[in-house]
Amino acid sequence: MLKKEQIEKYLNKCLTTGADFAEIFLEESINTKINLFDKQIQNVNTEMIKGIGIRISLKEKVVYGSTNDLNNIDSLIERLITNFKDKPLNIKIKLPRKTIYKDNIITVYRNKKV
Repeated sequence: MLKKEQIEKYLNKCLTTGADFAEIFLEESINTKINLFDKQIQNVNTEMIKGIGIRISLKEKVVYGSTNDLNNIDSLIERLITNFKDKPLNIKIKLPRKTIYKDNIITVYRNKKV
């Protein structure tokens, strides 16, 4: 859904606020509904759901936003980072060449070992 470079860009943008935590949730699923009436198939609907959720926090302050408009991720982050005014620590996130996703979640901690 998103390329590694895009994810790095979004995480780095989240951390420009001085936040100490940034997290991206990716969702991509396909649902199929089959309507039966009197043992006969009446209708079959398939829908694809795509979306992204972003959480940014600094100590106890946490903001979260989500969208299913993947062309609108930058403006979502812009709205979220207005909640933080701290000085950024000059950190650049660089994901490993081989990225492993766990349950479609990529998490980056700053100043913490995971």
